[in-house]
Amino acid sequence: MQMAMRVSTGALSVAVAVAVGCGGSDKATAPTHGAIALSVGQALLLDSGRVATTLSLAAGAQYMIAVVNTTPSGTAAADFTLAGTGPDSAAASPAGASRPILPSAPPAPTQGNAIRFRVPPGAHHLGAGTPDPHLSMLEHDRELVHRLIARRGNPITSARDQAGRALRRAAVRAMTRSPGAGLGPATAPVRGTTGARVPGRISATVGDTSLVFVRNNIMGSCGDADTVMARTAYASRWLLVLEDVQSAYANQLDTFYTNTLAPEYDAKTYGEVTANFGDPLLIDDSLSSAGRVTVLFSPVLNTELQGVAGFVNPCDFFANNDAPATSDTAIRSNETEIFYGFVPDSGWPPQYWTLFIRSVAAHESKHIASFAQHFLDNAQNFEELWLEEATAQASAEIWIRQFAPEHWKGNNDFQASLGCELIPNSCGRIVPLDLSQSHFVWLYEFLSNVESESVIGPTTEAKYGGAWSFARWAADQSATTEAAFFKAIVDDPVHTGLANLAARTGQSPGTMMLDFYLAMATNDYGAGFAPASRLLTVPSWDQRDIYSRLNGGIPSFFTRPYPLVPRAVDSGTFSTTVLGLKGGGASIFQLNAVGSGSETITIETGAGGALPAGNAFRLGVVRVL
Repeated sequence: MQMAMRVSTGALSVAVAVAVGCGGSDKATAPTHGAIALSVGQALLLDSGRVATTLSLAAGAQYMIAVVNTTPSGTAAADFTLAGTGPDSAAASPAGASRPILPSAPPAPTQGNAIRFRVPPGAHHLGAGTPDPHLSMLEHDRELVHRLIARRGNPITSARDQAGRALRRAAVRAMTRSPGAGLGPATAPVRGTTGARVPGRISATVGDTSLVFVRNNIMGSCGDADTVMARTAYASRWLLVLEDVQSAYANQLDTFYTNTLAPEYDAKTYGEVTANFGDPLLIDDSLSSAGRVTVLFSPVLNTELQGVAGFVNPCDFFANNDAPATSDTAIRSNETEIFYGFVPDSGWPPQYWTLFIRSVAAHESKHIASFAQHFLDNAQNFEELWLEEATAQASAEIWIRQFAPEHWKGNNDFQASLGCELIPNSCGRIVPLDLSQSHFVWLYEFLSNVESESVIGPTTEAKYGGAWSFARWAADQSATTEAAFFKAIVDDPVHTGLANLAARTGQSPGTMMLDFYLAMATNDYGAGFAPASRLLTVPSWDQRDIYSRLNGGIPSFFTRPYPLVPRAVDSGTFSTTVLGLKGGGASIFQLNAVGSGSETITIETGAGGALPAGNAFRLGVVRVL
């Protein structure tokens, strides 16, 4: 049989035929045309199963190899063996021996430029491999929405006036042609008398109190909610701020709401989300017609939903009813576009909470926009959890650019990004906390444990780190504009998950994964290495600079100068078995050529036998030295 293989040579990808498993042999054989010689930066990707290839090695050369399990399930796992056959060398070290990767770490920051977390490292992190309550909630909510629609129908099928909604959307688009443009000043607060309203009916009058439902069970139904008394703290053009009266800092954060959070939401956050992902108020005429996104800060998140910084409840898109809370037909709904945020506590005192919660607003507003668009499209499938969360992370990432000098596809280093957050006033201002508390912390955990992770997997570090980086890489490689790319993901009523991302990039899921993992392994690898294919780059981030600086400044948390450390194998005869590689996951190897000659590399079963036809494993190789 013949197998397609891509060899990248500059801007050109050349198809090469490789003979595998021909005749009566179950083992892959060497290509009939001879061994393949790669120059530094060149790569080959074998994009179908039962893979094997033969390389022509130059003594002293180094190659990065990625083996990817392309099974479209982050919980399915399979074993494999990477085997090498070539001239044995007495200089060879044991297979799998630890070996540092080529680039050396830059010097640690000087004392005058030391990095320091504004919040103790890990104060809000659960640890690698720990299920995240927010993610469990999102996965549960996806199924909950399907059940609600099956039982009650789409909540906007009886929308008020289609023409009126279209006019409103046109007005919103006119005011948000670009993030932060033409939104106008916040409306003046209107003081009113204090008085509790009907549960689920929220007063927009500043000073009023309303009874508001707050979900109290991560895996619960729409009847599982507390009813809290919430004070309307501020009402701006696009944001209504509510504060649970039981919050420890109740009535002490009004200056933050009035002078920072609400004006910033009007001028930056709402416009960023609308421009790049979708309008959170897209179906407002079918809900409360409030004309604003609502946020409620409540200690319910700190106590009953521990570990959840913010969330969106899909029950709020359906009509409230008075069925007993224990009934599976009960719906406790605020009938408006609302997200819920945690409140300051001992782990997140106000001076840090006020810096972090602003990026949470960008993240959660993207979730609202996604729900709204899917309801409007009458989509039968809501987005898969990993891509829904990855794009919400992308929303917060794009949002933070309005405060720091980083920019899209700018190969942003530490100083232009996380340094602005972690080193006070290093960018001439106080920058909100975002990338330093979420994206790059979780990506570090993901890459540090890459063989047990998956970009489509269920763990915290997978969603907030690996999946975000995968979606970011795809956008960098394929998007004409970020808005066009991410809006197309949100507005696709048919495709979800890998199929949705593949529809945006034009690549198969397997090829995307191979390119992505090789890019992660070789990002800004070192002097003299430049990948011939742009697909093996990470255009937006200089990750080696970011992590080496974090390692130099906070070595107790970021213990490696780069988190992804490959398995080292020497040319000759070797056999390395990896157990339980998840779908969407990869193993990375560094092959060191201890001598010249031909080396045949084969993926086999975990027991060392031939892989069956149609298997999900894929192989990619890039020469780095």
